Amino acid sequence: LECYWRQVDNRTRIDKIMKRTTTDGIHWSKAQNVLVSDARTDRILSPAIIYENGQYKMWTVNCKSKFPVLYRESKDGFHWTTPSTIQLKYPSDRLRSWHLDVIHTEKGYEMLVVAFYKGHRHREMNLYYTSSKNEHDFKKCITILKPSEKEKHGTTVVFTVAAFLWKMEFIVMYFLFYGYVCPSCFEMFALSKWQSI
Repeated sequence: LECYWRQVDNRTRIDKIMKRTTTDGIHWSKAQNVLVSDARTDRILSPAIIYENGQYKMWTVNCKSKFPVLYRESKDGFHWTTPSTIQLKYPSDRLRSWHLDVIHTEKGYEMLVVAFYKGHRHREMNLYYTSSKNEHDFKKCITILKPSEKEKHGTTVVFTVAAFLWKMEFIVMYFLFYGYVCPSCFEMFALSKWQSI
């Protein structure tokens, strides 16, 4: 098992993707730098990493300009190819990617991504879905989850997401973990599940 996370140092403007590994879920290796980046040019956010066929594949959001998704590959998980740019197609040109996750299924590469409207400072963000037969050419994103309407407790805001696919015999089930926050309550996490996106 490999656990990845993003570490940010705003003083040095250095972003890092780091990891620890374990064989039992209890005893973990020392943290290792997987990817180090200059945040002034490539502020890496929300890494989604898949290991298949002897190769690591990583998608991240670049917090610059139109917030494109960057894709990299590596044979050892430490030395990465020059990133290629993926500009996701949203219902509006004003939408910018924020957090994402990618899984590889029989449909291809399926992506969930939270996106915000430029200028809204992440106050309300929908959850979008897209897929691709390869690692690059994703279809137009569709909305699958929206914040709740304004109520006495405020507006719920989806802000982070992770997803994975579970199969059992002939049943395919999507599990979605997502975080949300409202002005009058704490940040919370929830679990939803569907048999079809």
